[in-house]
Amino acid sequence: MVTWNCTGGNLTSPTLCQPICKDGYLVGNETCDDGLPYQTDWRCNSNCIGNFNGWDCISDVQTFPNTICTEICGDGIVVGTETCDDGILNDGEGCKTNCKEAYLGWNCTGGDSVSSTICVEICDDGYKVGTELCDDLIVHPDWVGCYNNCTGNWDGWNCTNTDNYQPTSCIEICGDGI
Repeated sequence: MVTWNCTGGNLTSPTLCQPICKDGYLVGNETCDDGLPYQTDWRCNSNCIGNFNGWDCISDVQTFPNTICTEICGDGIVVGTETCDDGILNDGEGCKTNCKEAYLGWNCTGGDSVSSTICVEICDDGYKVGTELCDDLIVHPDWVGCYNNCTGNWDGWNCTNTDNYQPTSCIEICGDGI
């Protein structure tokens, strides 16, 4: 087990030793060494001091590798096995609270160490979520049921929704003159 790189050590200069970063052993001034190449994991910094945003890294000199890193779900940064992270840990808003998938009715895209995942409602999928006021699951011409942008219903229609994860029910209003 070699965890130090030492040079010098003669009559004119003392031996200088530096920890070997990315060898999986936590020694010297290292605070994060998971033993993985810097360009492939993006967990521990290239100098093995600190970790990248999106990761919670705990150092333990009793284990090998000496650093255990887990994703921070809800921080708005997609890393590791996360597929989305909108920075919100509320149920029903974009990404699920496990940061592995989006809730029904949402389309979540993007998200990396620079920008958060953006989640938008999917109109005409039958799931009234977020700012949608009406979603009847029907891609239809104008003037029938819900607006094509899911922001309300057309005059002459009574559209109700009792469960956000069910399509909006729309019926014609008889006798309204429309």
